[in-house]
This record gives sequence, C-alpha cells and structure tokens, in this order.
Amino acid sequence: MTSSLGRLLVAQIALLKVRFLIRTIGFRRTLTLLSALPVVKRPMVAPDPRWASEIRHVARPPLGGSCLDRSVLLWFVCRQHRLDTDLKIGVQREEDTIVGHAWIEYAGAIINDDESFAAQFAAFDDDPVNMVFR
Repeated sequence: MTSSLGRLLVAQIALLKVRFLIRTIGFRRTLTLLSALPVVKRPMVAPDPRWASEIRHVARPPLGGSCLDRSVLLWFVCRQHRLDTDLKIGVQREEDTIVGHAWIEYAGAIINDDESFAAQFAAFDDDPVNMVFR
C-alpha cells in the first residue's frame, strides 16, 4: 500500500469515526472527547495542505460527510500536530430556512474551504464547544 493510499484509508476510517461520534453523542461531546485525547504527533509549523484535500476526497459518496464532519476531523488532525486552528460555524438565510456551514481557520485563513463560499455565512464568535443552542 502506498503512503498516499494509506493516508486516504486512515482518513476514511477517521471520518467514519467522527460522523459516528457526532451522531451518537452529539457535537459538543465529540469536541470535548477529541480535545481530551493526548497530542501524539510532532509539532508542525503549518497545516499540511494535503490534509484538507484528502479529507475532502474521502468524504464523497458512498461515505459522504458533511462540512461539520470534515471540519471536526481536520481540526482534530491539526490539534494532533499542535497547530492552533479555529473551528468556525456560520449561518445564512435562504428564503425561509437557515443554512449552516463549518470550516477551519489557521492564522485567520480558511484552510479547508473556498474563502468566497465561507464568506457567505455569518460566523459565530464563540468557541463551538461553548455555544448554547436553544
């Protein structure tokens, strides 16, 4: 197995785990659980651009994966490499519905999404773990 194929397989399994956690224990508990895990990788200066690309690649059908699933996984991967990233959640109104979107920022730049797409959403200022939804 090539290292690229191996990384894709690991990303696929990790995405499934993140999706399972979010759907069974909820978003807030998933972030709390992942935050409590020990950081095991060596520190890096910046996120590897392949990470977001590989996660996006494995998040296609049949596995799928929402922007929240992909962003939580990328946030966790960056955390494992001691990179301080921000998980952002934003909303926009489309006629009679409110649509949400999630993305990751590192040093103020969006690393897993198109900046112009994410700019369509009003991001919450709070840390997602501390958000209260009513």
